[in-house]
Amino acid sequence: ELWGILLTYNLIRYQMIKMAFSLKGEYLPYQLSFSGAVSEILRLLIGLPWASPGAMPGHLKHFYSNAAMLKLPSRREREYAREVREKRSKYPLKNNAGHLK
Repeated sequence: ELWGILLTYNLIRYQMIKMAFSLKGEYLPYQLSFSGAVSEILRLLIGLPWASPGAMPGHLKHFYSNAAMLKLPSRREREYAREVREKRSKYPLKNNAGHLK
């Protein structure tokens, strides 16, 4: 069960790599939408049983041409520097413990 999920995830990521390299320009796989890639893969898989074997290359070519729709917008710059915040204690600190006298 877990192996099936991991295998599916890795196959989707592999297709995202192929889709990113099929795009014109310098795109990396993490610049594509994961959920969009999943929906495109499902659309392809749902339609393949009704397609003739000779039409498969055309379907795959159309699949990779849809990769341009999956491009994510570039990340915006941070407005402030990252910082590590101090974790607050759940309980208040007691300054003068009665048992330490």
